Amino acid sequence: MSRLDRVQPPGEPIELPDGKATITLGKGRKATLVFDDPRLSQVHCELSGDGALWTVRDLGSAQGTRVNGVPLSFPRALFDGDRLEFGAVQLQFRSPQAPDDAVAFDALASHDDDPLAWQVFADWLLEREDPLGARVLASLRGERQNDLPWLGPLRELYVAGALEIDWHHGFARRAQLRPVAGHLAFDWQQAVHALLGLRVGRLLHSLTVDLPRLDSSLTPVDELLQGAQTFVASVPALCRRLRALSFGYRIGPTSAPPIGLSAALLAAAPGLAARPIFSVASAARLLVVEVAQGARLTGCDEGGRLLRELTRVRKADRRTLHLESPPGLAFFSSDTNPCYFAFDGGTWTLMVGKLHGEVKLNGRAVRTAQLLPGDLLDFHGLAKFRFELVP
Repeated sequence: MSRLDRVQPPGEPIELPDGKATITLGKGRKATLVFDDPRLSQVHCELSGDGALWTVRDLGSAQGTRVNGVPLSFPRALFDGDRLEFGAVQLQFRSPQAPDDAVAFDALASHDDDPLAWQVFADWLLEREDPLGARVLASLRGERQNDLPWLGPLRELYVAGALEIDWHHGFARRAQLRPVAGHLAFDWQQAVHALLGLRVGRLLHSLTVDLPRLDSSLTPVDELLQGAQTFVASVPALCRRLRALSFGYRIGPTSAPPIGLSAALLAAAPGLAARPIFSVASAARLLVVEVAQGARLTGCDEGGRLLRELTRVRKADRRTLHLESPPGLAFFSSDTNPCYFAFDGGTWTLMVGKLHGEVKLNGRAVRTAQLLPGDLLDFHGLAKFRFELVP
């Protein structure tokens, strides 16, 4: 059973219930746990348990809530030994579900493409009644997983589509960070730190960040990339296993040489492939990956469609998709342009329009999204396209 040890002021431990529960902390009568501290809000913060993990979130308090000295801006998962601080109150979270033994985890990390190594790791966790073992075992069996309880402070970004993760036996293998329409801007560096701090985020091999659109400053791209590489090189937990890194792209003149890895980053991340981290291409296209049986495509040449400034996808009937760039068409007319691709600032954006719910980006239904190389677009199950750059 998990508990909160009272560090300041001292007192008896607070036992936390098993199973699903929500507990509020503050100075007011409506709080589940009341503390005599005038600096606290009436209901200051909240602990939520789902039987596997406990998370904490600040409830808009004036003084804020901290975990291990770091102020909370998003809900955060709690692990054994974490210190919760608000006002003058200090509580230490204790749980039998302790972080993994370093030796066992390092043994897995060095063989993380071997299913047997994952089976051994799952058994090791299950022997200790660690719920992460059940997650790994279910993934090995091909069962669907609920990822949200394991994402802690990143759940909001994940649900919004600003964070995309490719999972490998319950652990994040590849992550993409991109802006999402209607979602507040976020600090991508803080998000990377948060991901690496998760139990399921420590085997990250590939990272893609849509850097020019996530940075709201007017800093030139060259300077942004220099700062981004310096940041990555300063995070050993990321560099240790990183194999692929990308900071986005631009469509435009390709006379400038590609921007490659800095010497400092190559030294810090020895497994990182020495390829450009920011691509400059002459054009972009949709590569036809799959066409459903009986479906018909028009407007595709040689298995793909080169994107133009006016490019739309129109569903003429239930089994036919037209990709076209007709002249004289009102670009923002939803009646005639149910789904289109917009080009601005050197990048492409997908606008779903009237086909909302029928278009998926990397398996997720979207309304609008900035496109990144490698994105998979599914139009109503009729056809799948891969967004790629043309040198």
